[in-house]
Amino acid sequence: MAASTNAQVAWLMPYVATNTRPPRLICAFAKRQTEMTIVTTDTDHVTCEADQRAIVLPPAAITEATQLQRQTGDLFALEGTATENRAKLHFDIFNYVERYDRDAVEELARDNEFSSTSKALNCHLLAQFLTGINVNEKGISQAEKASRQTRVRPFALVLEGLRKRRSEHAHLEFDAWLKWYLREGQQVGLIKQLVGESSKSDKVPEAKPTPDSIVEDAFESAAAVKLPGDLSDLDLIPGRPMLVMLRQDASGIIAVPLPKAGSSAVASVAGYRSTGLERAPAPLRVWHLLMTVGMAIVPDATSDEPISALEPDDEPNEATPMLPANAIYLWDGSGFSVASARSRDTRIVEVVPLHGVDLGLSHGTVRFIDKRTRNTMAARLIQPTICAGYGGEKGISVEDRNGRARVKFAHTDRELSGHLALPTLAEFRTNWTSRVSTHFAPHAEAIMDEAAVIEFTSTFLAMLAGKHKSDAEIAITISDGKIAFKRDKAKSTPFAAEAAGSATARVMQSDLLAVVPSLLALERTGNLSWELDPKGLLMVEVSTDAAIIRAYVQTLEEGRDTRSRSLLDRVRAPLPTSASLAETPALAA
Repeated sequence: MAASTNAQVAWLMPYVATNTRPPRLICAFAKRQTEMTIVTTDTDHVTCEADQRAIVLPPAAITEATQLQRQTGDLFALEGTATENRAKLHFDIFNYVERYDRDAVEELARDNEFSSTSKALNCHLLAQFLTGINVNEKGISQAEKASRQTRVRPFALVLEGLRKRRSEHAHLEFDAWLKWYLREGQQVGLIKQLVGESSKSDKVPEAKPTPDSIVEDAFESAAAVKLPGDLSDLDLIPGRPMLVMLRQDASGIIAVPLPKAGSSAVASVAGYRSTGLERAPAPLRVWHLLMTVGMAIVPDATSDEPISALEPDDEPNEATPMLPANAIYLWDGSGFSVASARSRDTRIVEVVPLHGVDLGLSHGTVRFIDKRTRNTMAARLIQPTICAGYGGEKGISVEDRNGRARVKFAHTDRELSGHLALPTLAEFRTNWTSRVSTHFAPHAEAIMDEAAVIEFTSTFLAMLAGKHKSDAEIAITISDGKIAFKRDKAKSTPFAAEAAGSATARVMQSDLLAVVPSLLALERTGNLSWELDPKGLLMVEVSTDAAIIRAYVQTLEEGRDTRSRSLLDRVRAPLPTSASLAETPALAA
């Protein structure tokens, strides 16, 4: 019976060790100690069938089972030790900072060549120093830097969480603190509670940046200017950011150092710095304008053309897959035209570089920007501070291989480098888009100066923005030295302008709200111009120091509420050359 008892104990041990209930499987050993019969039944009705043929196990089976038990016990012991060790490290790091003061510890970290520019991790510098993981150590590769950041990040988040909740645990000794730590979900639980996440999401939002990180970002941005010459007369404090007031007059530049301004004061004004894009080469500013205005006024959308042809008696519905109506960026040799693909109605944006601004693209070939490369580069070129990073001596280069042009952008941060591909229109396949017809002939034009623009923006445009949830017709009239706007049946609102000619047309409020605020948000160098052709288009134009930007809106057909398409020319891939098609332009349909 001893062997039988030992065997039963051996099979039950894993369930005892893990505090789990055994399965409803009863193991009984037969009279002979080397044989065992297994019978499945309810625990209340145990049956041993001694006359059935038993499953014979070798004597080594009990030895192997004992070894598995030991492995299980070792695993739980090791996991428990690891959890407690990590908890003790978090406990000691928190108490170290509490004991010696955060500012003093961060100063010590800087003295030991640790640094942080992280906006997301409030305790990043502390966590690096106290774990000895220097993320920004000079000479390490980007891969190693990323690896170190991954290791130090949870320590920074947990420390921030512990500091914010110090009233709950700071008074506890370690044994009591460990129970609190386990109850709060250990490391993962503290991080989730810190950022207020639900249990379904592991995304950690960026924490509020510290004054030091704000100041550091300013000094590392493209807006920072390195001054030449001897500035010893300014009494600058070596290695420490400080405020200096500057004024230039007829006598020269006068500087007033402000050494008493602390890091919080410096951080409070750091946001007023320029983006650095204003000093970037003009071609880069054109690319920034193109993506900024193009994506704001002509967003990617879905067409009403099914992906697959429908049966003759079939009608498309909400479940029918449709072809995309992405924005198409056409280069016609002198500038860009942006309009929706596969759309009978569309807004159109033209971005024309100023005379002398060369983008490096050929003037005799019509091209379009490849959508996949635009997906990557548009977000980078739109953000001024990132875009400024392409402003180096070799920041932009153009190459043409087998007829496909590539505009390459080299960033100061190599991970942000990329390119835009511009194939010829021959690769447009069955796609099509629109551009402004050469028959566009304004009947009237008006130019608003800055005072009129301010009045227009603060009154009529503000009123439209407040009613953006419902679309309406806007009547625009240019005549008698003014331009007037009227929403639906409301009273007309006139504004002073330099006007020539006389014309009236209607456009949709949604189109006007998509165009005008986007243009007014630019750094304009001139006035706001309006040109009106009642046969089909309203044009709004602004100028910057790098390009002219024109936005076109379809007018409504006279006596109808549908948009006019008479001044939109279709653009397709070139048609095959043949005698019957010889007179058909390649770009117009």
